[in-house]
Amino acid sequence: MTRIVLALAALLGWTAYVHLSGHKKRRLYGEGPDAFPFPTGDAASGIDVADIASVKEWCDTFDCTEEQLRAAVRNVGAAPSDVRRHLLRRR
Repeated sequence: MTRIVLALAALLGWTAYVHLSGHKKRRLYGEGPDAFPFPTGDAASGIDVADIASVKEWCDTFDCTEEQLRAAVRNVGAAPSDVRRHLLRRR
Protein backbone atom coordinates (compact mmCIF):
# COMPACT_ATOMS: atom_id res chain seq x y z
CA MET A 1 0.00 0.00 0.00
CA THR A 2 2.81 2.41 0.91
CA ARG A 3 4.57 1.78 -2.40
CA ILE A 4 1.40 2.61 -4.30
CA VAL A 5 0.94 5.86 -2.40
CA LEU A 6 4.57 6.84 -2.96
CA ALA A 7 4.36 5.99 -6.67
CA LEU A 8 1.20 8.10 -7.05
CA ALA A 9 2.78 11.01 -5.18
CA ALA A 10 5.85 10.85 -7.44
CA LEU A 11 3.67 10.72 -10.54
CA LEU A 12 1.61 13.71 -9.41
CA GLY A 13 4.75 15.68 -8.59
CA TRP A 14 6.28 14.88 -11.97
CA THR A 15 3.05 15.82 -13.75
CA ALA A 16 2.93 19.18 -11.95
CA TYR A 17 6.58 19.79 -12.82
CA VAL A 18 6.04 19.03 -16.51
CA HIS A 19 2.94 21.19 -16.64
CA LEU A 20 4.47 24.20 -14.91
CA SER A 21 7.87 24.03 -16.61
CA GLY A 22 6.19 24.55 -19.99
CA HIS A 23 5.06 28.06 -19.03
CA LYS A 24 7.73 30.74 -19.20
CA LYS A 25 5.88 33.27 -17.04
CA ARG A 26 4.92 30.80 -14.29
CA ARG A 27 8.29 29.53 -13.13
CA LEU A 28 8.66 28.42 -9.58
CA TYR A 29 12.22 28.06 -8.28
CA GLY A 30 14.42 28.10 -11.36
CA GLU A 31 14.70 28.24 -15.08
CA GLY A 32 15.36 25.67 -17.76
CA PRO A 33 14.42 22.04 -18.16
CA ASP A 34 16.55 20.88 -15.24
CA ALA A 35 15.01 23.29 -12.71
CA PHE A 36 13.28 21.54 -9.85
CA PRO A 37 9.91 23.14 -9.03
CA PHE A 38 10.27 22.86 -5.27
CA PRO A 39 12.80 24.64 -3.04
CA THR A 40 16.00 22.80 -2.28
CA GLY A 41 19.08 23.64 -0.25
CA ASP A 42 19.09 27.22 1.03
CA ALA A 43 15.72 27.95 -0.56
CA ALA A 44 14.05 25.32 1.63
CA SER A 45 15.09 27.22 4.75
CA GLY A 46 13.62 30.48 3.51
CA ILE A 47 14.45 33.73 1.76
CA ASP A 48 17.51 35.49 3.16
CA VAL A 49 16.92 39.22 2.66
CA ALA A 50 20.38 40.02 4.06
CA ASP A 51 22.09 38.36 1.06
CA ILE A 52 21.98 40.72 -1.96
CA ALA A 53 22.55 37.95 -4.53
CA SER A 54 19.77 35.89 -2.99
CA VAL A 55 17.40 38.86 -3.02
CA LYS A 56 18.09 39.51 -6.71
CA GLU A 57 17.54 35.84 -7.56
CA TRP A 58 14.24 35.73 -5.67
CA CYS A 59 13.14 39.01 -7.28
CA ASP A 60 13.76 37.44 -10.70
CA THR A 61 11.93 34.29 -9.64
CA PHE A 62 8.89 36.15 -8.33
CA ASP A 63 9.07 38.96 -10.92
CA CYS A 64 8.98 41.70 -8.27
CA THR A 65 11.12 44.55 -6.96
CA GLU A 66 13.43 44.33 -3.96
CA GLU A 67 11.09 46.52 -1.92
CA GLN A 68 8.12 44.27 -2.70
CA LEU A 69 10.12 41.17 -1.74
CA ARG A 70 11.35 42.68 1.53
CA ALA A 71 7.84 43.86 2.44
CA ALA A 72 6.41 40.41 1.69
CA VAL A 73 9.04 38.72 3.88
CA ARG A 74 8.27 41.22 6.66
CA ASN A 75 4.52 40.53 6.37
CA VAL A 76 4.34 36.74 5.91
CA GLY A 77 7.78 35.37 6.82
CA ALA A 78 10.64 33.89 4.82
CA ALA A 79 8.90 30.80 3.40
CA PRO A 80 9.02 31.03 -0.41
CA SER A 81 5.52 29.61 -0.86
CA ASP A 82 4.02 32.18 1.54
CA VAL A 83 5.91 35.04 -0.13
CA ARG A 84 4.74 33.88 -3.59
CA ARG A 85 1.11 33.76 -2.42
CA HIS A 86 1.40 37.20 -0.82
CA LEU A 87 2.92 38.73 -3.96
CA LEU A 88 0.27 37.17 -6.20
CA ARG A 89 -2.49 38.59 -3.98
CA ARG A 90 -1.00 42.08 -4.32
CA ARG A 91 -1.18 42.09 -8.12
